[in-house]
Amino acid sequence: MSRFISFKFIALLLAVGMVQATAQLCFAQRERLASAAFPQSGLLARLTTKGNQPITVNGASATSGDTVPNDATIETPANIDASVDLGLLGSVDIAPGTKIKLEFDGACTGGGGSLGPSLQCGVKVTVFSGCITSHYLVGSYHQAVNDQQALIKDSDKSRKTAGSFNSCTTVPAGAAAVGDGGLSTLAIVAIVGGVIVGGTVIILAATGNPSPSTP
Repeated sequence: MSRFISFKFIALLLAVGMVQATAQLCFAQRERLASAAFPQSGLLARLTTKGNQPITVNGASATSGDTVPNDATIETPANIDASVDLGLLGSVDIAPGTKIKLEFDGACTGGGGSLGPSLQCGVKVTVFSGCITSHYLVGSYHQAVNDQQALIKDSDKSRKTAGSFNSCTTVPAGAAAVGDGGLSTLAIVAIVGGVIVGGTVIILAATGNPSPSTP
């Protein structure tokens, strides 16, 4: 009798194990089918440099044919220009002596027919120094901002036209005077205030009684 019970227990364990294995296989197959029906998309940006000379991408040397990842910091030497091909989004030309951060919608590989990529596609260039030329295609939106994220230039927001625009960084108002050795208004006020307070303290000290016991 005990042997019969043991066989039933073993059979039950085998049945439970087969059910679990079958369920796992079914879920795995469903995931594979979902991946095949909805493939992961990503935009592949390609770099081209003048004379195949190296520039810097995320702190590393890069030349023509290298991939440029999203959110990359790109720097060109003083005598080398470069271009990043963004496929259906267009391209960005980078002038010599320029530093930028390039951001683009990595999900833009599916074409939108004659209208180019989907309306969610966009390119953002943060220009820290130097100049860029942005070439946008129909269906994409390009914008250039400075290091304070203030808009410099952008493309047609309707995404119904193609074209190009140039963007360069500009020196903020008043920055040149400070950089040339001048003082800002706030600094001048602070200095004058310090002189007045210091002079008042000295005068009070000189004209006050030297000791409370002195008549």
